[in-house]
Amino acid sequence: MNIEERYKDILTKSEIDFEVTEVEQGKVYKFVNEREDGLKMLLGAVFNNDNRDVDLQIHSSLGILNPGKRDEILGIMNKLNNSYRYGKLILLDDSQIIIKDSIALLDESFDYSQTILQTLLLLYKVAEECFPSFYEYRIEQ
Repeated sequence: MNIEERYKDILTKSEIDFEVTEVEQGKVYKFVNEREDGLKMLLGAVFNNDNRDVDLQIHSSLGILNPGKRDEILGIMNKLNNSYRYGKLILLDDSQIIIKDSIALLDESFDYSQTILQTLLLLYKVAEECFPSFYEYRIEQ
């Protein structure tokens, strides 16, 4: 069983409702978690076609941020990025913030599945702490 199959197995055994989609760079295993305040976060692991690494991402339903406040938003992001060891906040072109990280899959005999899931959950905790900092910059939709 390869690393991707082991990860899929761990999600299934953990009774996590996930879906798999194919993208240009590989396969994405993703699931959604909703906070008490209604903010939904999509947690995704992208297994790249070369099987050398997995990219982890947290997207949110935070919505589009006010482009007129870009400098303030970037200032907050820089502060937060310096405060956390794992994950980096990134401002996408459409004024949405995601958190990203990667894990190098150096040894095919090592079972990274638990490491991938635990790191993704760690990034989720970072997102829970960081995303509320941007609530006041949202544009109503």
